[in-house]
Amino acid sequence: MIQHIELTNFKTFEKLDIPLGQVTILAGPNNSGKTTLLQALTLWDIALRKWWDQKASSKAKERKGVTINRQDLYAIPIPEAKLLWHNIHTRSGAGENSTVYMIIQLEGLTHQKSWKAALQFYYANPESLYARPVEGIGTTEDLQLALYETMAYLPPMSGLSAFEERLEEGSIRRRIGEGRTAEVLRNLLWKIYDTNRSSWELLCKTVQEGFGAELLDPVYNQATSIITCSIQEEGKPVMDLSTSGRGFQQFLLLYSYLFYQPHTVLMLDEPDAHLEYLRQQGLYRALVQKIKEGGTQLLIATHSEAILDLAFEHDDTVIAFIRNPHPIRKAKTKELKKALLEIPAKDYLLAEEQQRILYLEGSTDLALLKAFAKVLRHPVAQALERAWVIFINTNNLDPCRSHFTGLQEEVPELQGLLLTDNLGRNFEFPRGLVHLQWQRNEIECYLPLPDVLYRYYGEPAANAMELFEATNIDTLQQIIQDETIPAALRDKNHDFWKTTKISDDWLAKILARYYKELQLPVQISKGEYYRFAEKAQPNELDPEIKEKLDSINNFLS
Repeated sequence: MIQHIELTNFKTFEKLDIPLGQVTILAGPNNSGKTTLLQALTLWDIALRKWWDQKASSKAKERKGVTINRQDLYAIPIPEAKLLWHNIHTRSGAGENSTVYMIIQLEGLTHQKSWKAALQFYYANPESLYARPVEGIGTTEDLQLALYETMAYLPPMSGLSAFEERLEEGSIRRRIGEGRTAEVLRNLLWKIYDTNRSSWELLCKTVQEGFGAELLDPVYNQATSIITCSIQEEGKPVMDLSTSGRGFQQFLLLYSYLFYQPHTVLMLDEPDAHLEYLRQQGLYRALVQKIKEGGTQLLIATHSEAILDLAFEHDDTVIAFIRNPHPIRKAKTKELKKALLEIPAKDYLLAEEQQRILYLEGSTDLALLKAFAKVLRHPVAQALERAWVIFINTNNLDPCRSHFTGLQEEVPELQGLLLTDNLGRNFEFPRGLVHLQWQRNEIECYLPLPDVLYRYYGEPAANAMELFEATNIDTLQQIIQDETIPAALRDKNHDFWKTTKISDDWLAKILARYYKELQLPVQISKGEYYRFAEKAQPNELDPEIKEKLDSINNFLS
């Protein structure tokens, strides 16, 4: 059993150092490195066996490297070898000592003996790399013990092809490694049926118990080289395997692979895909039972809450791929689920890098803030261009709280600033998250209206079609008079401009009527209202705008 893995300069990981258990769950958002870990173990297995076959018997004092061709890495499909290195960084300069080594180091317990071994890889050319044991880490006996641990990697189910020709062993393995599982399921079934009838009968029994369906013996047509597989549910006609559901096909692929591929370490990438909650739990229980009965090891990369719940219930090892991958305690199950369901992996990276989040209701708010900053020549203009901004797109603040607290669990120093419309009351927020509200109804209420409309539509440059003549401005003035209470037109500080939802209840109506008069579709959307803000004069803007921009600038600085 592998008990510990350490990676250096492998793909997304500059450094990774985590423990592994007999059953280990790799849980985290998409693109967080779960599959990368499985690929590292696959590379270790390929490289160690090739080195042992070619170099172990060498009497040379120095352990020489063995060439690994890119085509050997069928489970790690890459267009060129350097993509295996972190940041594609294979050299640190010129000269003999400039090589950047990629290192995979494992510790394990095999046949009741502890061992430690490490392989280092160095770049050769786009088609190959070299691998050799690291001097000073482990002995020849350690490497022999490591060889007993055989890796089997199964990527997610990719559907099922309409038919399959019989494939040779190497072709099956290559397709599985490349994620082309749709092309091999019938071949796996045929291999089991043809070579091990007791395993076939056990597989059929497992399918019957799990899905209530009879798996019929596969048929190989020598004339066409086509393999046919069928199933039959009670009281229903015999159906081709391709007519079954994706969940059933996923289940069948997984169990076929278990019987087909000898292994001591089974690595599954999203085996729960296409299965509903109860079948996910049933699958996990069955896998764990089989692994523990056989004394082998299981690693699962997953997003499944169902599997996560059972893993904690069974005290299995759970590695959270959030920020820096690390073991997680049962007490933090809620936070991990939140990460799986709500928070993308990139947000954890940005939280660590930026340590500041600006939450706004939408992209329109950001565009208006930038426009106001431009008019006022406020220094926040540059900060807003670089800021990490999250749009909550709602006046419901719970998603914002959830997002911030989820990130803060992993980045305790994280700070947040939330700027919203006037919501009429104050709210409680977690430590580190400050909530500011506009005093007026919304940010659009701070547009110097209607003056900026007259300027925008009164400038010929604003319209290449030359539609905005004096008569059109007269039309706009008349529409504004119709849609606005007279007191508000006489007083720019009237409550109308402060309490009305200007964007929807006034400005949208004005523009709709105006463009209708011109017999045109509306030419400017809510997301482009910042164009009106750019026509404002500095002395027309309410002092609160500068106050808010000051607060944002101080926060981002």
